[in-house]
Amino acid sequence: MNQFVEASRGRLGTLEHTLGLLNRFKEELDKYQRELMPLQSPTSGLEAAISDLHGRRDRLDQSLSELEEMNGERLAGRVEAIHRNKVETEQRIAEAVGHFTRLDALRQDVDGLFAKLKSTIDKLG
Repeated sequence: MNQFVEASRGRLGTLEHTLGLLNRFKEELDKYQRELMPLQSPTSGLEAAISDLHGRRDRLDQSLSELEEMNGERLAGRVEAIHRNKVETEQRIAEAVGHFTRLDALRQDVDGLFAKLKSTIDKLG
């Protein structure tokens, strides 16, 4: 009988310990449930954040689309036109520099001719 009482006391201790563990588990679950409540809020929870992000994504997409196409013209086409204009401008500048170089050479030739003329006049004079 003494052995039965000891075994029963051990089993009771195990059951009480298990009950304590289950109560702590229940408290933790309640705590987690309270922590989940703000995440489930229709105005500030996860779904509200996802909905807000979808709206932001849509506005960003619209802004990008407006940048990519303005007045019926695609961005790539506008950039290509600017690039072509730059190349043409560089060519025109190179041509103008060439003309100025030739004009400078002509000026030097004319200066040389005037110097010869002056020298000749000085010798005759």
